[in-house]
Amino acid sequence: MKHIIKYITIFFLTALFVVSCTDMDDTYKKYVENGPIVYLSNLPGLKIQSGVGKVLISWDKQSDPRAQFIYIYWNSRHDSLRVDFTPDQTGSMLIENLEEGDYAFDIVSCDEYGHYSMTKELLSKVYGEVARSYMHNAPVDSSHYDSNSKTLFLRFGDLADSRVDSIQVRWYINGSDEVQSAALDVQLSEEDKSKSKNKQELDSISDARRSITIENYREGSTVTYWTVYKPDPTCIEFMYSNPGVYREAVAIPLVVSQLYCDKPSLLGAGIDLANLLDGKSTYFATSTDPEVAFPHNIEITLDNALPEFKFSYKARAGSPTRNPSEIDVYVKGDGGDWVFVEKLTTDPSPNSLTKVDGGSYLSRWYIKGESSGFNFDVKAVRLSINGIVRKDFPSTSGPNSCQMEELRVYK
Repeated sequence: MKHIIKYITIFFLTALFVVSCTDMDDTYKKYVENGPIVYLSNLPGLKIQSGVGKVLISWDKQSDPRAQFIYIYWNSRHDSLRVDFTPDQTGSMLIENLEEGDYAFDIVSCDEYGHYSMTKELLSKVYGEVARSYMHNAPVDSSHYDSNSKTLFLRFGDLADSRVDSIQVRWYINGSDEVQSAALDVQLSEEDKSKSKNKQELDSISDARRSITIENYREGSTVTYWTVYKPDPTCIEFMYSNPGVYREAVAIPLVVSQLYCDKPSLLGAGIDLANLLDGKSTYFATSTDPEVAFPHNIEITLDNALPEFKFSYKARAGSPTRNPSEIDVYVKGDGGDWVFVEKLTTDPSPNSLTKVDGGSYLSRWYIKGESSGFNFDVKAVRLSINGIVRKDFPSTSGPNSCQMEELRVYK
């Protein structure tokens, strides 16, 4: 009986082994009945570079002579492109008309027999107007004009952005309509850094790189400038900020009858609007009455309406807490109503109000046009002061009083 059981067991084990081997063989046959799977080598040195509305894909010489072309897929393989190539040559493909955003590209090498390589994925950004909106133009933070030599000096602010490559500047030559241009290479080089013994020296080099001296400048003409960005190290092109315009400002002569304040200080003689025009360290103060709330409005009426203007003020020295911290700028045409143009604050920006003790503020140019918020020549300007740098004073000190030494309007 034991022998019968033994033989039956051997029989079933043998049958099970045969069935298992048959299944394994069937599985294997699926892959070898038309020959083994052949994978081509993908293109060596595949890389991708970003661009504005485009990308550039490039590769080294193909070492696999069987590969004859590649397919490039993107947009979840809804879009594709076939590129034929010569195996012993390097190559590239520029893919254009892409919308701004992040992309994944799949690259597959193929031959005429339907063999293909493993997929190679390349990732890249495509830039456009959204990216450009975050590329600010460097402000002009210092200027000087010598009317005798017709020489204009400009220094641009440091944006502290590693993407900034240069600043392009264009201006007019004195006595003609000839335009000249220059590029300021603003990034510090390794040589610059090695020369500098301390931060002060490095800052001095940085200031020099952001400065330009324009000789034979046509007085009163515009200087146009753009900040040039390289969005990332692989990008195949540069992007430009929106243009900035500088014009050497000419102060308009004003008399005290052209100034008005709706809430002046009542401390007595010696603190009045005339002090804003005398070029001295005297000052003007808005109301010191703690019951008089903001805004405190200072208005300047011009003799002649202007299509463009800018203004400046000098804060009172020795009283930085009285610097204005918020100003709404309004303009009015001849006989028109007040029109709001811009809110200025001390928040960090190219047009920040100064918080420096005795500091000076120079506004940007306000130019007639739809983008400026007014489309008329300006006959009057209102500076509506809505706050000062610090307001936590005792009530007897006049918590809302704003104080300035000088006020100017330029054309």
